[in-house]
Amino acid sequence: MKNVFFVLISLFILTACEPGIYFEDPQPIDGKTQKKFNNKYIGKYKSSSTKGAFLEITKSSIITEYFWKEEYTTTSIDTMPSFEWKNDKLYYFNEPQKFTQKGDTIIIDKYSKDVVFEIGESNLLKSYKKMYFLNTEYDYGWKVKKLMLDSKNNLVISKISSNDEIEHLEQVTTVETVMHDDTSGSVDYYKVKPADDEFDDIINGSFFKVEDIY
Repeated sequence: MKNVFFVLISLFILTACEPGIYFEDPQPIDGKTQKKFNNKYIGKYKSSSTKGAFLEITKSSIITEYFWKEEYTTTSIDTMPSFEWKNDKLYYFNEPQKFTQKGDTIIIDKYSKDVVFEIGESNLLKSYKKMYFLNTEYDYGWKVKKLMLDSKNNLVISKISSNDEIEHLEQVTTVETVMHDDTSGSVDYYKVKPADDEFDDIINGSFFKVEDIY
């Protein structure tokens, strides 16, 4: 079975195994909180790195869409209780599936759609120096992503995700290291606490790494 969705989930799991990096407050502190996206951002974008991946920006939300194909043999489908044939139609957990058949191979078209950012109390949109910053609140603090249009009008999304950056961040601003509440002695997460002017150093210091370009 070939499934780009499983690849994306695997990457998420690998990332989730690392200690998280959170900000104590929404960023930038002196950025302007917006209630909607500027019209020039509104539209649907195609990922340059992931086949079948799209991102749509509306006035108040960001939506991801994934299209991919899953391949099964007819024998494997017949042995899986989640699949069922009814009048030559294929159902997965009682949901009809769009598919094509090549010999003994069944190719199923799959689709996933999720709202990943909806402007509100726990999802703050801030504008600063012709950039947007997506602030999402979690139990430990705020995750922050940078969103901007480059010179070619490509949509670029960046984030601070690598723990390799922590040592360099500590040279720019205050970073609190929070350990697991057990005997493992391992790091649970990091909390970044920049002053107003220090966030500029974080932006200019290339701490935000490109996550995807659309």
